[in-house]
Amino acid sequence: MGGWLLDHYWWGSVFLINVPIVVLALVAVAVLMPESRGAGPFRIDVIGVLISSAGLVALTYGVIRAGQDGWSDALAVGTMVAGVVALAAFVRWERYVSRRPDGQPLVDLSLFRSAGFTWGTVLATMTSFALFGLTFAMPQFFLDVKGLNSLASGSGCCR
Repeated sequence: MGGWLLDHYWWGSVFLINVPIVVLALVAVAVLMPESRGAGPFRIDVIGVLISSAGLVALTYGVIRAGQDGWSDALAVGTMVAGVVALAAFVRWERYVSRRPDGQPLVDLSLFRSAGFTWGTVLATMTSFALFGLTFAMPQFFLDVKGLNSLASGSGCCR
């Protein structure tokens, strides 16, 4: 459907596919979901969000920079190291928040004591990275290398 819209209308039309689905989902949630409340007041771990965001941004920027300038680029390596240090600080912060009586950590680190949970999370993350990479690269390959149009590129069929 997206390929057909790209071939016949402006590129932003592909986002309009989601409008009826979102409207239907909002109506379904309003009608079918019962009201629920948590046992205590909800507080977000702002410091945890900031530390984890900084770590992920630094690590991602370092990998992108390394892809552009090489893995021996000092800024790329330094940024990746800073990202790993920030993520280690995030784990330490979450442990601290978990030990407090009123603490509401962003991530419940005790779940990672289970090997099934840990390896399931690692495998799901790696699968997501692979699928996102393929979803990004394959349409470009079909468009630019194989010379297919948007409809054929999206559906995987040949001309």
